[in-house]
Amino acid sequence: MLIIHLWKNIFNKINKVNEPVNKLILYFFLLGVFTFISNFFMLFLWGYSAMRQMNNLKIKYFELILNQDQNWFDENNSYEFSTKIQSQLEQIELGLGDRFSQIILMLAEILSGFTAGFMTSWKLTLIVSL
Repeated sequence: MLIIHLWKNIFNKINKVNEPVNKLILYFFLLGVFTFISNFFMLFLWGYSAMRQMNNLKIKYFELILNQDQNWFDENNSYEFSTKIQSQLEQIELGLGDRFSQIILMLAEILSGFTAGFMTSWKLTLIVSL
């Protein structure tokens, strides 16, 4: 009888500890899902925007090539020029899409980290940031 009473007492104490922990687990899970979804949409939308901008640049480049005189084509190798332009446009697309979104994400992480740190303990934040 004493053993059953002790087990019930221990089980009740464990349940009292588990209730706030379960709530925190749910909050962190929801925060992780929200972060994943927002990062996915951020990368997708920045990539889509970069793709559209590159499409417009390619159209303008094509119009520029078509407006050139015949002498320009005789003096310049059009294949070499188009290869250079294509490689530069790919670099611009990477910079506008993935890299720019990563810069925004990293700046937001730094700002939120310092904000959370200063709200918790400004002395600890100053020590950690140095």
